[in-house]
Amino acid sequence: MKSVKSAPCVWAFTLVEILLAIAVISVLTSAGYYVAATTKETARENKLRSDVTNLNTAVQLYVANGGTIPANATAEQVLTKLQSRATGASAAVAIGLSGSFVDPRLTPAAQSSDQASSSELRAVWVPAAGSGETGKFAVATTGQGIREFSIDESKTAAGASTPVPETRQQTMEAVSLSESTPHWVWGVADAQPAATELGATPTTGVAAGPSATPSTNDLEQLDPPTFSRGGGSYDLSLFPMADLTLSNPNTAPSKIYYQVAGGAPQEYTGGSLPSFHPDTQVTAWVKSNSAAYSDSSMANATYDNLVKTLEVSLSGPSSLTYQQAGGAMYGETSTVTPVATATVTTSGIASAYQGTSYYVIYTSVGSTTPLTSGTSSGSATTAAIDLSLSGWGTASSLTVAAAAKSLREDYFADSSTQSLTVSQSKTSLSTPSITPATGQRSALVAVTITAAGTLPAGFQIYYTQDGSDPGAGANGRPTSAAATLLSLGGGTSGTFTPESGGTGELTVKSRVYGPSGYESWFTPSSVASVTYTSASSGIPEGALVGNASVNGTFYGSLIYTNEKGNLPSYINFNSGSTIAQGNVYFPGLPKLVFNGSESSIILGRQYNSDGTEVVPATDTRRVVDLTGATTPVYQVTFNNGAVVQGKVYRRATPPSMPVVTAPSGPTNSNTYSQNSGTATISATSYANVNQNHGTLTLTPGNYGQVNANETIIIGVAGATTPSVYSFTSMNLNSNAKVVVVGPVVVTMAGNLTLNSGVTLGNSANPDYLQLNMYSGDFTINSGGAGYGKLVAPNNTVNLNGTFNGSVVAKTLTINSNGVAFTLPPVISG
Repeated sequence: MKSVKSAPCVWAFTLVEILLAIAVISVLTSAGYYVAATTKETARENKLRSDVTNLNTAVQLYVANGGTIPANATAEQVLTKLQSRATGASAAVAIGLSGSFVDPRLTPAAQSSDQASSSELRAVWVPAAGSGETGKFAVATTGQGIREFSIDESKTAAGASTPVPETRQQTMEAVSLSESTPHWVWGVADAQPAATELGATPTTGVAAGPSATPSTNDLEQLDPPTFSRGGGSYDLSLFPMADLTLSNPNTAPSKIYYQVAGGAPQEYTGGSLPSFHPDTQVTAWVKSNSAAYSDSSMANATYDNLVKTLEVSLSGPSSLTYQQAGGAMYGETSTVTPVATATVTTSGIASAYQGTSYYVIYTSVGSTTPLTSGTSSGSATTAAIDLSLSGWGTASSLTVAAAAKSLREDYFADSSTQSLTVSQSKTSLSTPSITPATGQRSALVAVTITAAGTLPAGFQIYYTQDGSDPGAGANGRPTSAAATLLSLGGGTSGTFTPESGGTGELTVKSRVYGPSGYESWFTPSSVASVTYTSASSGIPEGALVGNASVNGTFYGSLIYTNEKGNLPSYINFNSGSTIAQGNVYFPGLPKLVFNGSESSIILGRQYNSDGTEVVPATDTRRVVDLTGATTPVYQVTFNNGAVVQGKVYRRATPPSMPVVTAPSGPTNSNTYSQNSGTATISATSYANVNQNHGTLTLTPGNYGQVNANETIIIGVAGATTPSVYSFTSMNLNSNAKVVVVGPVVVTMAGNLTLNSGVTLGNSANPDYLQLNMYSGDFTINSGGAGYGKLVAPNNTVNLNGTFNGSVVAKTLTINSNGVAFTLPPVISG
């Protein structure tokens, strides 16, 4: 113990002193001003501001309790004043506190010259502006100042932490200073005996003070208590600190008193002090119960936490299928959206320091810098990161990241970033089927492709018609420029109509792919392939026309063309007209008007090019839009009672009409007349024929006028190439017959009419005859019959009797029920 000059001792405090002591202790919660072990500038600045505030409070209390500060004092001199204590004589007559107002170990650290020239915050002393006023500490950005305040523990070891005594103004005016033993102003008896404490011998004549605030005098001073754990920075796991104890190093009768964080003084009765949080100062002193000793000085210790670095773990799947990533599957319910989970490691962190007041989790998708480019989850425990399709884009893998961001830099530091890469697990698609699986090539006749197996919603089918593979790129998309997307209409199959024409082989190849934008999640199916063999024509059996008037029933298809600009603005299908076993093909995009029920007019049956019905139908549509031009635009009216057994195709691309050239004239003007029997003549001998009776065979050649009443034979039986004939005119009288016995091409320079009883062609082989009309019309009247391929691209064809074959005509009129188109129209001369 230290030996000091003996002086009278006062053992009690007034009520005013107690209230002042509580006020001072409550505002100086961090009188030690310990600097936390952190390098972050913001923490230093926040602490500096707090230190300046507390120092200014200490200045005010110091002056109010008798202290004086010279007008020209420096910051360091002011701090020395606040660290002093009143002499025994001053304390005996002072109202209020007589000890130090800040920890004597508190040491200022002046700025370096470089720091002083910067704009960092520093503490400076601002002298009083006038007499009667008190100066104050301030935070500034210019001028030489104090960078920070800290506790210098070495001062304790060197004994420099003992407050220096100074004489303060005497403020207890109500006390009689002439008395050797002053009395209390509220009249408590001076002879009140003190209680026996800590084994001390009771004394009399000394008043017991009402406060635990340590007294100071010039008697031998007791040593301050010791702490079981010295002040400093400790791992956050030790907080709230609840195991701090005090020890009394003195043998003289005395008690320990303490304050935690500026709270009310409490007597220490053993055990642990109440728990407290980081950045807390604990003050303790020894109160003497003996007249031979004065109270100890205050011992201060500040307890702070070491800044803890947060830790985050990130878990999730390493790969996902399209369905697992939330992709909808055809005919199935979507699965739960997958997530990756970020979790903060809370071991070593008391529950008091957990929660969104201290830290939150930041996450990012497609980035590995969540703290700078991510978003806050609003959670301090766990965060779910969405791994569903919306975040993937077209990438084949997805990187997600998470980190914990500190919201209290005095407690925590940001965690390191954890990242996770999830890759696609591709789903293989099954090979589609193509129907018809075999057959002849037929343009304008439907081909259906059907997907199979497990399919994603929105899957795609691509096909080609040139024999090339649609392809399967690394991105799951087709690679062939010829690949065409098949319209599915929400189902698993789609139908297209080949429009390329031609008579060669047609090979269709197809694959199934993933939905648009998500193809990379799937392995395209293997290629399906069907080859259709060569056909005699690239168009269906029927009539190729620029205009038509149908008043009866015919079998086959009706194909409209505007090649010669003769397509009318309005096309009418009259009541009672029936197109059986065939379709109607329109170029452009006509408006369809129904004077009746569409479903009863267009039945929508599916026919092959030869008129054979497909049962069951793979395409049940009634009106089908192909991929041809959208012009011209016109109107088609179907009156009530009209029937199309097949489909109506719009935007069809019709074949080109053939060209009929003018026939060569005869080489002579001779006339052959026949009245009976059988004969054969050649065009080189006779140009004109008058047949009254008999059978006459005409060899190939260019003839003039032919008048027939019985049988005319043309063609060569058994021939494989057509024989060529031309006629300037031909009059076929009642019961006349032109029999075709082999393939022929006949060109008429003028009109040709088949009246009742007249027959032209071969009923068993209508394809033997190709009849070209150069400038005249062709007519079959009631009772007449024609068999062949009729070509009249610039003329009118009127069918009022029986006809079997095909027609190409600028204008076609059908009034008979005996018309059957069993051949494709001719599309080349």
